[in-house]
Amino acid sequence: MTKIIQCIDSLEKKLLEHIQVGKTVTQACELEFPHFNDLNNISEKDVLLSAFEKDLPPQYYRENQFGYFNITLSQNDYFNIQLYIMNDIDTEVHDHGFTGAFKLLTGKTIHKTYTFDESKRLEQGITEGKCLEENTNKYSPGDFKIIDKKMIHQILRIEKVNITLIVTSFSKKSPNTQNGYYLPPHLSLKNLELTREFTRRLSALNVLFQKEKTIFKEQLQSFTRNSSLYELMTLLTRVNIYSLGITYEQDFQKACFEQAYEELKIRKLSYLFDDYKSFLLSQKKKVALVK
Repeated sequence: MTKIIQCIDSLEKKLLEHIQVGKTVTQACELEFPHFNDLNNISEKDVLLSAFEKDLPPQYYRENQFGYFNITLSQNDYFNIQLYIMNDIDTEVHDHGFTGAFKLLTGKTIHKTYTFDESKRLEQGITEGKCLEENTNKYSPGDFKIIDKKMIHQILRIEKVNITLIVTSFSKKSPNTQNGYYLPPHLSLKNLELTREFTRRLSALNVLFQKEKTIFKEQLQSFTRNSSLYELMTLLTRVNIYSLGITYEQDFQKACFEQAYEELKIRKLSYLFDDYKSFLLSQKKKVALVK
Protein backbone atom coordinates (compact mmCIF):
# COMPACT_ATOMS: atom_id res chain seq x y z
CA MET A 1 0.00 0.00 0.00
CA THR A 2 1.44 3.37 -1.03
CA LYS A 3 1.87 6.34 1.24
CA ILE A 4 -0.98 8.15 -0.51
CA ILE A 5 -3.49 5.37 0.15
CA GLN A 6 -2.39 5.08 3.78
CA CYS A 7 -2.73 8.82 4.31
CA ILE A 8 -6.12 9.04 2.58
CA ASP A 9 -7.47 6.10 4.60
CA SER A 10 -6.20 7.71 7.82
CA LEU A 11 -7.73 11.08 6.90
CA GLU A 12 -11.08 9.46 6.10
CA LYS A 13 -11.08 7.69 9.48
CA LYS A 14 -10.32 10.89 11.41
CA LEU A 15 -12.94 12.92 9.54
CA LEU A 16 -15.55 10.23 10.20
CA GLU A 17 -14.72 10.29 13.91
CA HIS A 18 -15.56 14.00 14.03
CA ILE A 19 -18.75 13.52 12.02
CA GLN A 20 -19.94 10.71 14.28
CA VAL A 21 -19.90 13.11 17.26
CA GLY A 22 -21.99 15.70 15.43
CA LYS A 23 -19.51 17.74 13.37
CA THR A 24 -20.28 18.71 9.78
CA VAL A 25 -17.90 17.80 6.94
CA THR A 26 -16.64 21.39 6.90
CA GLN A 27 -16.05 21.44 10.67
CA ALA A 28 -14.23 18.10 10.46
CA CYS A 29 -11.94 19.48 7.75
CA GLU A 30 -11.25 22.61 9.81
CA LEU A 31 -10.09 20.37 12.66
CA GLU A 32 -7.98 17.94 10.61
CA PHE A 33 -6.53 19.87 7.67
CA PRO A 34 -4.06 21.97 9.73
CA HIS A 35 -2.37 18.72 10.82
CA PHE A 36 -2.63 16.80 7.55
CA ASN A 37 0.72 17.52 5.92
CA ASP A 38 2.14 14.07 5.12
CA LEU A 39 1.30 14.40 1.43
CA ASN A 40 2.80 17.85 0.91
CA ASN A 41 5.02 17.97 -2.20
CA ILE A 42 3.94 14.59 -3.57
CA SER A 43 4.71 13.93 -7.23
CA GLU A 44 2.50 13.31 -10.25
CA LYS A 45 3.85 9.75 -10.35
CA ASP A 46 2.70 9.18 -6.76
CA VAL A 47 -0.84 10.23 -7.65
CA LEU A 48 -0.96 8.16 -10.84
CA LEU A 49 0.25 5.00 -9.06
CA SER A 50 -2.49 5.38 -6.46
CA ALA A 51 -4.97 4.32 -9.15
CA PHE A 52 -3.60 0.78 -8.97
CA GLU A 53 -3.42 0.28 -5.22
CA LYS A 54 -6.95 -0.69 -4.22
CA ASP A 55 -10.50 -1.07 -5.48
CA LEU A 56 -11.56 2.41 -6.49
CA PRO A 57 -14.93 3.88 -5.51
CA PRO A 58 -17.20 5.32 -8.23
CA GLN A 59 -15.37 8.14 -10.00
CA TYR A 60 -17.12 11.50 -10.07
CA TYR A 61 -15.39 13.12 -13.05
CA ARG A 62 -14.78 11.60 -16.45
CA GLU A 63 -11.14 10.98 -17.30
CA ASN A 64 -10.67 14.12 -19.37
CA GLN A 65 -13.25 16.33 -17.68
CA PHE A 66 -11.30 17.95 -14.87
CA GLY A 67 -7.58 18.64 -14.82
CA TYR A 68 -4.88 16.54 -16.43
CA PHE A 69 -5.79 13.68 -14.09
CA ASN A 70 -8.39 13.30 -11.36
CA ILE A 71 -9.13 10.38 -9.08
CA THR A 72 -11.66 9.69 -6.33
CA LEU A 73 -9.90 7.60 -3.67
CA SER A 74 -12.52 7.48 -0.93
CA GLN A 75 -16.30 7.69 -0.72
CA ASN A 76 -18.74 7.08 2.12
CA ASP A 77 -22.18 8.22 3.25
CA TYR A 78 -20.89 11.70 4.21
CA PHE A 79 -18.11 12.80 1.86
CA ASN A 80 -15.53 11.72 -0.67
CA ILE A 81 -11.84 12.48 -1.11
CA GLN A 82 -10.27 13.27 -4.48
CA LEU A 83 -6.86 14.19 -5.84
CA TYR A 84 -6.45 16.47 -8.87
CA ILE A 85 -3.35 16.96 -10.99
CA MET A 86 -4.15 20.44 -12.31
CA ASN A 87 -0.68 21.67 -13.31
CA ASP A 88 -1.12 24.82 -15.46
CA ILE A 89 -4.93 24.59 -15.78
CA ASP A 90 -6.63 27.61 -14.21
CA THR A 91 -10.19 27.22 -13.01
CA GLU A 92 -13.12 29.28 -14.12
CA VAL A 93 -14.66 31.67 -11.65
CA HIS A 94 -17.22 29.33 -10.06
CA ASP A 95 -19.22 28.38 -7.00
CA HIS A 96 -20.21 24.98 -5.60
CA GLY A 97 -23.25 22.89 -4.80
CA PHE A 98 -21.39 21.20 -1.94
CA THR A 99 -19.37 22.05 1.16
CA GLY A 100 -15.97 20.76 2.22
CA ALA A 101 -12.37 21.93 1.81
CA PHE A 102 -9.42 21.78 -0.57
CA LYS A 103 -5.73 21.65 0.30
CA LEU A 104 -2.81 22.42 -1.99
CA LEU A 105 -0.29 19.57 -1.83
CA THR A 106 2.19 20.49 -4.55
CA GLY A 107 2.90 23.73 -6.41
CA LYS A 108 1.91 27.34 -5.89
CA THR A 109 -1.36 29.05 -6.79
CA ILE A 110 -3.25 32.31 -6.53
CA HIS A 111 -6.67 32.01 -4.92
CA LYS A 112 -9.24 34.72 -5.70
CA THR A 113 -12.71 35.23 -4.29
CA TYR A 114 -15.50 37.24 -5.93
CA THR A 115 -18.90 38.75 -5.26
CA PHE A 116 -21.87 38.78 -7.63
CA ASP A 117 -24.63 41.38 -7.48
CA GLU A 118 -27.53 40.24 -9.70
CA SER A 119 -29.37 42.85 -11.79
CA LYS A 120 -31.53 40.95 -14.32
CA ARG A 121 -32.21 37.48 -15.66
CA LEU A 122 -31.46 37.33 -19.38
CA GLU A 123 -32.87 33.85 -20.00
CA GLN A 124 -32.97 30.46 -18.32
CA GLY A 125 -29.64 29.76 -16.66
CA ILE A 126 -28.00 33.11 -17.37
CA THR A 127 -28.10 36.28 -15.25
CA GLU A 128 -26.52 39.69 -15.78
CA GLY A 129 -25.04 41.64 -12.88
CA LYS A 130 -21.71 42.75 -11.41
CA CYS A 131 -19.04 40.14 -10.66
CA LEU A 132 -16.22 41.82 -8.76
CA GLU A 133 -12.94 40.58 -7.28
CA GLU A 134 -13.01 40.50 -3.47
CA ASN A 135 -9.80 38.95 -2.06
CA THR A 136 -6.54 37.50 -3.40
CA ASN A 137 -4.21 35.08 -1.58
CA LYS A 138 -1.12 33.14 -2.59
CA TYR A 139 -1.15 29.43 -1.67
CA SER A 140 1.78 27.08 -1.04
CA PRO A 141 1.84 23.36 -0.11
CA GLY A 142 -0.08 22.86 3.14
CA ASP A 143 -2.43 25.82 2.67
CA PHE A 144 -6.14 25.01 2.58
CA LYS A 145 -9.50 26.68 2.11
CA ILE A 146 -12.93 25.78 3.46
CA ILE A 147 -15.63 25.54 0.76
CA ASP A 148 -19.14 26.75 1.41
CA LYS A 149 -22.01 27.22 -1.02
CA LYS A 150 -21.70 31.02 -0.89
CA MET A 151 -18.06 31.13 -1.98
CA ILE A 152 -17.35 32.32 -5.53
CA HIS A 153 -13.71 31.69 -6.37
CA GLN A 154 -11.00 31.02 -8.92
CA ILE A 155 -7.61 29.31 -8.75
CA LEU A 156 -4.73 30.46 -10.96
CA ARG A 157 -1.60 28.30 -11.26
CA ILE A 158 1.85 29.82 -10.73
CA GLU A 159 4.00 26.69 -11.09
CA LYS A 160 3.91 23.98 -13.76
CA VAL A 161 3.05 21.12 -11.39
CA ASN A 162 0.05 21.62 -9.09
CA ILE A 163 -1.68 18.86 -7.13
CA THR A 164 -4.72 19.41 -4.93
CA LEU A 165 -6.64 17.28 -2.43
CA ILE A 166 -10.34 18.00 -1.96
CA VAL A 167 -12.90 16.70 0.53
CA THR A 168 -16.47 17.30 -0.58
CA SER A 169 -19.79 16.71 1.13
CA PHE A 170 -21.30 14.93 -1.84
CA SER A 171 -21.25 11.17 -1.39
CA LYS A 172 -23.18 8.01 -2.26
CA LYS A 173 -26.30 9.63 -0.81
CA SER A 174 -25.64 13.19 -1.98
CA PRO A 175 -24.34 13.53 -5.57
CA ASN A 176 -22.33 16.58 -6.59
CA THR A 177 -23.80 19.60 -8.33
CA GLN A 178 -21.50 22.47 -9.15
CA ASN A 179 -23.96 25.32 -8.91
CA GLY A 180 -22.58 27.57 -11.61
CA TYR A 181 -19.79 29.59 -13.15
CA TYR A 182 -19.17 33.27 -13.89
CA LEU A 183 -17.88 35.36 -16.76
CA PRO A 184 -16.71 38.59 -15.04
CA PRO A 185 -17.62 41.33 -15.00
CA HIS A 186 -21.20 40.72 -16.20
CA LEU A 187 -22.53 37.16 -16.19
CA SER A 188 -23.52 34.30 -13.92
CA LEU A 189 -24.41 30.99 -15.59
CA LYS A 190 -25.99 27.93 -14.04
CA ASN A 191 -24.56 24.55 -14.96
CA LEU A 192 -27.46 23.51 -17.12
CA GLU A 193 -27.19 20.27 -19.03
CA LEU A 194 -26.93 21.12 -22.69
CA THR A 195 -29.65 19.50 -24.78
CA ARG A 196 -28.78 16.39 -26.71
CA GLU A 197 -29.95 18.19 -29.83
CA PHE A 198 -27.35 20.92 -29.26
CA THR A 199 -24.46 18.54 -28.55
CA ARG A 200 -25.43 16.21 -31.42
CA ARG A 201 -25.49 19.11 -33.89
CA LEU A 202 -22.14 20.28 -32.57
CA SER A 203 -20.74 16.79 -33.17
CA ALA A 204 -22.20 16.80 -36.68
CA LEU A 205 -20.58 20.17 -37.34
CA ASN A 206 -17.26 18.74 -36.20
CA VAL A 207 -17.48 15.98 -38.82
CA LEU A 208 -18.60 18.43 -41.53
CA PHE A 209 -15.65 20.65 -40.67
CA GLN A 210 -13.30 17.80 -41.52
CA LYS A 211 -15.09 16.64 -44.70
CA GLU A 212 -17.34 19.37 -46.16
CA LYS A 213 -16.00 22.86 -45.39
CA THR A 214 -18.55 24.77 -47.53
CA ILE A 215 -21.56 22.99 -46.05
CA PHE A 216 -19.99 23.35 -42.61
CA LYS A 217 -19.92 27.14 -42.88
CA GLU A 218 -23.57 27.31 -43.93
CA GLN A 219 -24.75 25.00 -41.16
CA LEU A 220 -22.61 26.70 -38.49
CA GLN A 221 -24.22 30.04 -39.34
CA SER A 222 -27.70 28.52 -39.06
CA PHE A 223 -26.69 26.72 -35.85
CA THR A 224 -25.57 29.89 -34.08
CA ARG A 225 -28.54 31.92 -35.38
CA ASN A 226 -30.90 29.46 -33.68
CA SER A 227 -28.85 29.06 -30.48
CA SER A 228 -29.87 30.55 -27.16
CA LEU A 229 -27.64 33.10 -25.45
CA TYR A 230 -26.61 30.38 -22.99
CA GLU A 231 -25.53 28.14 -25.87
CA LEU A 232 -23.63 30.97 -27.56
CA MET A 233 -21.72 31.76 -24.38
CA THR A 234 -20.96 28.04 -24.04
CA LEU A 235 -19.49 28.03 -27.56
CA LEU A 236 -17.39 31.08 -26.69
CA THR A 237 -16.12 29.91 -23.32
CA ARG A 238 -16.73 26.19 -22.87
CA VAL A 239 -16.85 24.41 -26.21
CA ASN A 240 -14.30 21.91 -24.92
CA ILE A 241 -14.11 19.52 -21.99
CA TYR A 242 -15.97 21.51 -19.33
CA SER A 243 -19.27 21.21 -21.15
CA LEU A 244 -18.91 18.04 -23.20
CA GLY A 245 -16.02 15.94 -21.98
CA ILE A 246 -14.62 16.17 -25.52
CA THR A 247 -11.52 17.86 -26.88
CA TYR A 248 -12.03 19.41 -30.32
CA GLU A 249 -9.34 20.52 -32.76
CA GLN A 250 -8.27 24.13 -32.36
CA ASP A 251 -9.30 25.09 -35.91
CA PHE A 252 -12.82 23.79 -35.31
CA GLN A 253 -13.01 25.64 -31.99
CA LYS A 254 -11.81 28.82 -33.67
CA ALA A 255 -14.49 28.59 -36.38
CA CYS A 256 -17.23 28.05 -33.77
CA PHE A 257 -15.86 30.86 -31.66
CA GLU A 258 -15.79 33.36 -34.52
CA GLN A 259 -19.33 32.55 -35.68
CA ALA A 260 -20.75 32.65 -32.13
CA TYR A 261 -19.15 36.05 -31.63
CA GLU A 262 -20.62 37.33 -34.91
CA GLU A 263 -24.05 36.26 -33.70
CA LEU A 264 -23.52 38.14 -30.42
CA LYS A 265 -22.70 41.25 -32.45
CA ILE A 266 -25.93 40.88 -34.43
CA ARG A 267 -27.83 40.67 -31.13
CA LYS A 268 -25.91 43.73 -29.82
CA LEU A 269 -24.56 41.68 -26.91
CA SER A 270 -20.89 41.43 -27.91
CA TYR A 271 -19.90 43.54 -24.87
CA LEU A 272 -20.66 40.50 -22.69
CA PHE A 273 -17.77 38.61 -24.23
CA ASP A 274 -15.51 41.60 -24.95
CA ASP A 275 -15.44 42.53 -21.28
CA TYR A 276 -14.89 38.90 -20.24
CA LYS A 277 -11.94 38.68 -22.64
CA SER A 278 -10.47 41.84 -21.05
CA PHE A 279 -10.89 40.17 -17.66
CA LEU A 280 -8.99 37.07 -18.83
CA LEU A 281 -6.13 39.18 -20.21
CA SER A 282 -5.84 41.07 -16.93
CA GLN A 283 -5.65 37.74 -15.06
CA LYS A 284 -2.76 36.55 -17.22
CA LYS A 285 -0.88 39.78 -16.55
CA LYS A 286 -1.37 39.43 -12.80
CA VAL A 287 -0.08 35.86 -12.80
CA ALA A 288 2.92 36.88 -14.91
CA LEU A 289 3.80 39.55 -12.36
CA VAL A 290 3.67 37.00 -9.52
CA LYS A 291 5.88 34.56 -11.42
